[in-house]
Amino acid sequence: MAQMTAGVISCHTKHSFSKAEAAAPQSCYTCHMGPDHPQMEAYRKSGHHFTPATCASCHLPGTHNVNRNLERLSSEYIGTECAKCHDQAFNRQWMDGAAMLAEQGKQLLAAGRRIIEQLNDKGLLYPDPREREPNPVEGKALVLGAHQLYEDTSRAEKLYFEMQKYLQAHLAQGAYHQDFKMAAYEGLIPLRKHLSELQSEAMLLEELAAKKETLSPVSLPALGSVPGPVYHLTYESSFHGVLPDQRRKPVCVTCHQGGSATATDWPQVCGACHTVAQTAQFSQDLSGIKQHAQSLRKDADRAAEEIIVRKIVWRDTEGTLELLADFGPNRQVAEVLLKRLTQYLAELDQSLEIMVLGVGHSNPDYDHWYGNAPAKSDLIEIRDAAHKLLMIQSLKQKTK
Repeated sequence: MAQMTAGVISCHTKHSFSKAEAAAPQSCYTCHMGPDHPQMEAYRKSGHHFTPATCASCHLPGTHNVNRNLERLSSEYIGTECAKCHDQAFNRQWMDGAAMLAEQGKQLLAAGRRIIEQLNDKGLLYPDPREREPNPVEGKALVLGAHQLYEDTSRAEKLYFEMQKYLQAHLAQGAYHQDFKMAAYEGLIPLRKHLSELQSEAMLLEELAAKKETLSPVSLPALGSVPGPVYHLTYESSFHGVLPDQRRKPVCVTCHQGGSATATDWPQVCGACHTVAQTAQFSQDLSGIKQHAQSLRKDADRAAEEIIVRKIVWRDTEGTLELLADFGPNRQVAEVLLKRLTQYLAELDQSLEIMVLGVGHSNPDYDHWYGNAPAKSDLIEIRDAAHKLLMIQSLKQKTK
């Protein structure tokens, strides 16, 4: 009953029980969006977005039975529902093409998985799965799949997590929603780049373990782009932003009233629509996420501070980190690692801002998948770069 009630509230909202409102694509946006399940993005960029076809008309035509057609349309369903607008040859070409792309993604994932399993067998992952905090489901073991963590893992696992959780999702959702640009440029192509980066990561770890005097050159990976104008997007796809205009829909000035609202303003601002308890919970959540953001930033600063104390890098008068130690033939690798560290420190600030903004705009997907998850990912990169600089310096000292 609780699950059914949650579904009713999510689709029909607490403000009214309108079938037309529940069937509008906006009602699906608050849940079916973001880097881990980009259905909204795929639909809005597809040809269907410019036709009467909506989420509900394709996935829920006259029925609430979501078991067969919500996750992916069944073949029998396609043969009847899609045939209302498309001929059989088009439907077959579309589904075969989408299946082919999804299979290519699975093969790239399998290749990445083999690399990480080999690194784990050799004990080359840092931090080692056997020495870090146990996975809450599988314990002290390497976990690649539904229960894989995206925090406090090795960089190699982090790369695979992004391949599986984000890139394969864009590949499949883009293909099946007929947004083949998303499938290619946000799915298949970055999947291949991630696999190449994972292969490079494995080579560097193996060379460090073998104490190779001269390491193979490494390249600087491309950072992910910030998802557009986040102030607008976090609001637009939030529970507030998807309300129909004819209803009591808050806009920017409704809540901010021409400036930045503070905790003392919430009772008056939010009280027009929400209970005292709801307003108090919101204020508590916002305060908590700001503290969490500060904690993540402190963790990143500690990683940078360690290599400063160890006299591997120094901070100039403008606050820029520069190499201090002599890395000899491995200076190129050290320079790339330091550049990686400084880039991810800057990206961490962006991730933390999005995370806080997601909570502030009551948008869980931006809070977590565009904010907290990338922030944890940034922290993995920062710690890893600092650790590898320490390892390379140690290698240099042993060769003297």
